[in-house]
Formats: sequence, structure tokens, C-alpha cells
Amino acid sequence: MRPLEVVSFCEEEGSRFPIAYWGSGNAAGIYDWRHAGGYKDEDGVSLEEAMRASGFGRADGPDCRLPPLAAFVELHIEQGLVLEHRNRRIGIVETIVGQRRYSLSIEGAANHAGTTPMTLRQDALAGAAEIALKLESLASSWGEPLVATVGKLEARPNTPNVIPGFVEMTLDIRHSDEWSLSAFSDLVLSEIQRIADRRRLKLAVTPWLATKPVPMSGRLTARVEAACAGLSLSYHRMVSGAGHDAQLLAPLCPTTMIFVPSRAGISHSPDEYTSPEQLAEGAAVLVSVLYDLAYKE
Repeated sequence: MRPLEVVSFCEEEGSRFPIAYWGSGNAAGIYDWRHAGGYKDEDGVSLEEAMRASGFGRADGPDCRLPPLAAFVELHIEQGLVLEHRNRRIGIVETIVGQRRYSLSIEGAANHAGTTPMTLRQDALAGAAEIALKLESLASSWGEPLVATVGKLEARPNTPNVIPGFVEMTLDIRHSDEWSLSAFSDLVLSEIQRIADRRRLKLAVTPWLATKPVPMSGRLTARVEAACAGLSLSYHRMVSGAGHDAQLLAPLCPTTMIFVPSRAGISHSPDEYTSPEQLAEGAAVLVSVLYDLAYKE
């Protein structure tokens, strides 16, 4: 018999600070909470300051690193359209994609929109637009399961009658195969440098996240499949296009993930919705798997 523990990790998304999986990363021994002062949000507030303001990050706190585990099982909404589109009730994750995230700074020359000829412009926003379209074109030609996104773009001075002289933007690239992820990322970086050079723009690229694809435990995914069969729930084996805490635990112990459908694939939004019945089905699969792991092994 094995004990069961429940954990809720913080800052999986990296939405406020330029680092993802902060909670699970510390628990897995990859990060050190004492380095939190090096990460700042857009307002200049460090992760350390935010932690202390919330009552965390105390030197006298317990060690957050996890002890040796027999298994880690994560239940999550899909955050995508696959299960809904295929009319399946449970998703069994076989691999979590690897990711590359970059911040780009593009510097041109801000100038008068009416008096600067088109041939003499160094329009940072036009360069950023070309980069975004090139990224979309390359990703479409590369094919599934690769995806690439410009998720954030800010232009300055952001005035109607001034040519934008500076742009900050982000790139998010994901694939379930490490070689393909690296090759595509290298291709994109070379292409955007070519665009910047042709437009006489100064380009700075800052990589801030690089994770490898992480396969789940074949033994545990088989257990999830057996649980679905025992509960007469349809299922689909799939790749997770979103990152999850499970990928940081997978190198430490056998790990698996269970997905339930997301209506219209929407997540991180007030419109996010998974029905109570779908949540209950996911919980039933989780209970079945945990019962086997705790009491039958």
C-alpha cells in the first residue's frame, strides 16, 4: 500500500514572470526559490517581492523539494479542440511537446508619417509584421504537430502619425519531436535576422524558455487506458500541445496525464468550460488509476 498526496503548483504558465513551471520546478530541484529576485514582471516587481507579499519565500519555510515518488498522475482540461472534435471523453497523453520561447526587440527609426518617403523608412512595426507572417507561413508549410505563435506585440511610440521606431514581440514554437523543434527554431531565427537586415533594423533575440518533448510512462498510460475501458469511457491517445507540470516530474518518476474535454478548446478565459459530467468522468479515471497504484501494486 502507498500513501496518496495532492499538490497544487504555482506559476505553471509563466504569464506574469519570464519563467514557467516555477512551483514544480522548485519541487523537482530544477529551480531555487532563492534566485527569485532575478525575474521581474512588466512593472519591475520581482518574483521574490511578489512571493514575500503573498507570504511565501521565507528562509525558515520547509524544504519544497519532493521526496522520491512512485508515480505522478496529473488530471487536466485539454485546452484544445481534439477531444471535442473526435467526440472522445478522455484524452490519454503520450507526449508533452517541447517549447522554445523568445523575446524579440526590433529597433528602427521613429519619424514623421507624412514627411518620410517609403524608401527611407526603418519601420520597426512593418518589420515585425513581416516576421509574424513569415513565422505563420513556415509553420504551415512544416506541418503538424508543429505550431508557432506571435502572442505579444508592443510598438512604440504608438502614435497615429509617427512611424514606429521600436517593437517588442514574442515567439512561441512547439513540437513533440526534439530534432524538428530545434531545426525549425533555427530556421525561424535565421529568417527573421534576414528580414531585419534587409529592412535595416536592429534585432535582439532573447531566448527565455527551452524545454524538450517529454514522453509519458508507457506503463501508466496503459493503466489509464485500462481504467477508461473499465468505466466504458471512450478515449484518444494524443500529444499535449500545452506544457504541464507533469513534464518536470517525468524525469523523476513514472508520470502520466489524463485530459477531459474543453468546450471550443478555450482556456485561461471566462469562457473556459468543461461540464460537471466531464469533470466527474475525469475524476473517476483518476480514482481508478490511483487506486491501482496505491493498493494493487
